[in-house]
Amino acid sequence: MTDEHPANFTISDIPAHLDDGAWFHGSPETLSLLTIGSSITRSRAVAEAFSRRPTCLGIDDSGDRIEVCHNGRQAGFLYAIDEPVSDADVYPHPKSSAPALGFEWLTNRPLRLRKIADLPLSDPPCQPDCPRRPRSPFLLMLTFLTSIPP
Repeated sequence: MTDEHPANFTISDIPAHLDDGAWFHGSPETLSLLTIGSSITRSRAVAEAFSRRPTCLGIDDSGDRIEVCHNGRQAGFLYAIDEPVSDADVYPHPKSSAPALGFEWLTNRPLRLRKIADLPLSDPPCQPDCPRRPRSPFLLMLTFLTSIPP
């Protein structure tokens, strides 16, 4: 998608089915602090998938909750942001594949993290080329470059 976020897109504009009530970050690395420009999300499922460093991610948002499909093949960690986050602290990811959904945000300042889950190595919920298709017309497929910032 090439749509831009509206100029006044804020945290409160995140659709309810993508908002798990906290800010999350997923990474295969042990962290305690996010740096400026790191990605965070209000969707726990998306952060869990990102922790596995997939090259492909599919999201079905047709139900009450989203379903995430990815091809990541490594263990990871799920973190919660361990301090309040305001609109001044984050901005919508400018290269988001789904800007209208608002689940990809970048940080304007360092943020403290609290590890909330170890995500053991497991088979990904998709085939390596992410062939799974959603039940609805919306499917987000992200293809990542060789490195993703922490």
